[in-house]
Amino acid sequence: MLGALWSSKEDLIKTVKLRRWWQNTTGTCNAGRCAGACAANAIFNGTYLVDQENSTEYHARFKEFFTRVQQEDQICAAGVMCVKGDRSKGPTQQRNPNLYLRVVEKNNRGIVVRGAKAHMSNGALAHEILVMPWRALGENEKDYAVSFAVPNGAKGLIHIWQYNLHDSRRLLGDDPGSRLFGLEYHGTCLTIFNDIFIPWERVFLCGEHQYTGVFVEKFADLVRLCGGGCRPGALDLAIGTMALRNPGDLRKKRIGGLPFGCGGSPTGWRLPSRRIKKNLRYGKRPEDRVPDLPLFSEKALAGSPALRCW
Repeated sequence: MLGALWSSKEDLIKTVKLRRWWQNTTGTCNAGRCAGACAANAIFNGTYLVDQENSTEYHARFKEFFTRVQQEDQICAAGVMCVKGDRSKGPTQQRNPNLYLRVVEKNNRGIVVRGAKAHMSNGALAHEILVMPWRALGENEKDYAVSFAVPNGAKGLIHIWQYNLHDSRRLLGDDPGSRLFGLEYHGTCLTIFNDIFIPWERVFLCGEHQYTGVFVEKFADLVRLCGGGCRPGALDLAIGTMALRNPGDLRKKRIGGLPFGCGGSPTGWRLPSRRIKKNLRYGKRPEDRVPDLPLFSEKALAGSPALRCW
């Protein structure tokens, strides 16, 4: 369900519950599978519509590609957000035409693409990158209406790893979440496509601008649905972590409506290591000790101010 093609309401419910379970169990993102799965479902739906009305072969190509992804248990990242430049202008009005990813060459073997995709969850670590348009496009923007899959390590693919949203807080010396509990996120990156060749069998849209809105809308709906499992799962751990450290702090220190230590965006909490758990249970000070129960169990948190403050 984490990286599947969904076909029913029940599938959607299962994937949300599984994502929350993943966060509760591992304490971090599921390796960027949310965005990749949402892009896969958007492309699956979009290519079907394109083929029905244009007698193209995009849908068959994508099914063949994704069958292999499933058989080999691969992870797909999603390359959706372009760097955009001046956001008041469209792709063709930018001073640099490569601020939106575009097709710069076509031949009988495939296409060559140039540009960049920003904020890619787990982009540098996934097996494949599924690229799709960031916005609905017009008649004069056909070169930007492109969707394809590219394997990581392809010639011309450059990843620039971004600092995750918790890094700087490790240096402050005042954040118990980062120092004691190893708060961590899977990471995002800016990915540059420096004239990368994509064979036709990996191309799922090329020039059919009138369907770009379908790709974008489906992706946007699904990625928010997946977040409905990941984010609450991260919050579960944030609440539990603060309750174990010092429940009284929750009443005093709050940032952006969230307990101090969440920093207003708690995504990516990781379960404490064995060493940290041991220190928590058998700390030097009596008040540092917690019951020797499974970490973050309902019994351990029952009646805690951490739960009531929400």
